[in-house]
Amino acid sequence: YNLFMEGKSPLEISNIRGLTLNTIQNHLIACFENGLPIDLSNYINLDAKDLVFDAIRKCGMEKLKPIKEALPSDISYFDIKYFLVCFKKSQEFWLLYERKKQPRASTLVLGYFVCYERTGNGIGLL
Repeated sequence: YNLFMEGKSPLEISNIRGLTLNTIQNHLIACFENGLPIDLSNYINLDAKDLVFDAIRKCGMEKLKPIKEALPSDISYFDIKYFLVCFKKSQEFWLLYERKKQPRASTLVLGYFVCYERTGNGIGLL
C-alpha cells in the first residue's frame, strides 16, 4: 500500500517485493475493499463497469471464473475484482441480498467491512 501511495505501479511493486503481479493486485483490492484511500482508476478498465455488473447479476458473486467467461477477454480478473467490490458496496447488492435472504453478508461501516449473520434474535456480528 505504501509503495503504491508513493506512486509505484503494481508491476514495479511486484518487482521490488519479489511477489507476483496478481498478489500485488489482490493486496490493492483488499485495501480498496477495506476502505483505505486508494485510487486504482489508472489500472482498471473503467469502461467495463456495466459489463461486469451485468455478468455479476447473471453469474452471481460466488466464483470469479463464470464472470470472467461471460465477459470479453480484454477484461481482466483485476477489473472483475475491483467491480465486484464496487457491486458489493452498491445499494443493488443489498436489494439482491434481501431478495435471496442469505444468512450472511457484510456492510461498510466507518470505512471497514463488518460481517454479520441473521439470527433468530436479530443480527449478530461475526
